[in-house]
Amino acid sequence: MGFVDGALEVRITAAPVKGTANKALVEYLAHRLGISRSNITIVRGETSRRKVIEIEGTSQEDLLERLSAKNHSQGAQGIRAMPKREDEIYVRRLRVDEALARLDRYLNDAFLSGLDSVRVVHGKGTGTLRNAVREQLSNHPLVKSFRPGDYGEGDEGVTVVELAKLKKQGGSQ
Repeated sequence: MGFVDGALEVRITAAPVKGTANKALVEYLAHRLGISRSNITIVRGETSRRKVIEIEGTSQEDLLERLSAKNHSQGAQGIRAMPKREDEIYVRRLRVDEALARLDRYLNDAFLSGLDSVRVVHGKGTGTLRNAVREQLSNHPLVKSFRPGDYGEGDEGVTVVELAKLKKQGGSQ
């Protein structure tokens, strides 16, 4: 369990067969968090075991507290912790305008955090999102360079971005 762009990321061990695992996960989260199922949206991974879930009406800190193992004796069967990758943003399956807004916020945060490079996972698809992402990167002031992912990095489904360096202001007068 971790967070990606403010959304909860989990990996389930149950096979995602005909949506039964998704339904069980949403039901569990709604029960555990005491919120309506309508406030829970699986935004990525509907057909895979790795899921990214947006939950309305609660903060990340509150989610962690409510879902932590120390606060309940029986965890969600089949949910396993996922390490957070701060050097990666997932924008797959997002509309171009939403993906570009998230990417801009992420690049600002990554730059201020002192990261040298990041990965943008946009997927292969038709190439519309990839092209929009790369167009934004080509004009972004915090981007030094970018390139398509190599084999084993995600190929054309990923763009690797080298961030500009924070300029130190000199103090000599």
